[in-house]
Parts: sequence; structure tokens; C-alpha cells
Amino acid sequence: MDAVALSRPIRGALACAFLAAAFVLALSLQQERRVDRAESALERGNGEQAVALARRSDGPTVRPRALRIEALAALRLGELVPAERAFRAAIDRSPEDWTLRYDHAIVLRQLGREDAAAAEMGRVLQLNPLAALPPGFVSRTRR
Repeated sequence: MDAVALSRPIRGALACAFLAAAFVLALSLQQERRVDRAESALERGNGEQAVALARRSDGPTVRPRALRIEALAALRLGELVPAERAFRAAIDRSPEDWTLRYDHAIVLRQLGREDAAAAEMGRVLQLNPLAALPPGFVSRTRR
């Protein structure tokens, strides 16, 4: 097989790869816009719309952010258990995000789960030693 004949399948494969990449990028941008709309709904005080939009957002780059919006919306609606679940799911996807853990610790404390809240805040301080402790939290690691 000569080089010209070999290059045709390679060009075809490259064209398919570029089309696939463009498709994935378009889907990612669509998901980002949906999360942006969820965030806007939350800022306007429309928690139910924020939750609905956040739940329809998927993808590795947007899902932790969508889950955070879902958790914050649940908090605004006074629903601590769904908020805690959403924070936990976001942390599962983005375990090094200390801000998710910070908010999760506060929710755990509101649920009366003091030991879990203290452990989570300890993890926050491991990830970000300069994080300010919220009222009521005492650090066993700081001096």
C-alpha cells in the first residue's frame, strides 16, 4: 500500500475525531449555559427553578458546580437533608474543593451531626489552612 492510499483512511479518521471533539465541546458549552441559568435562578431567589436546571446539568466539568447550586437552593428552601446529600455528591466528584467541604460542614452541624461536621471542617483546614472557621467551630488543629 502506498503513502497516498494510506493517508485517505488517516484523513477520514482525523475528520471523524475533529467532528467528535466539536460535538463534545458543543455539549459542554450547552451544559455550562444550563448551570449558569441555574445559578441566575438561585440568585433571583427561584430555588425550585435552580434545582430543576441544576439536575439537568451533567458532565464532569459542570456536575460539581450544578450539585453545589442544588445544595444551596435546597438550603434556601429550608431542606437540610437534600442539601447535605447534594453537597456530599459534589464532594464525591470534586474531593479537593475545600469550599464544598466548608459548606457541607455547616450543613452537617445544622443537622446536629457535630462529629461529622468537625471531621469535615478538619478536612477543610487540611486543604486550606487559611480558611476562616465559621462561628461555633473550634479547631483542634490550630494553635
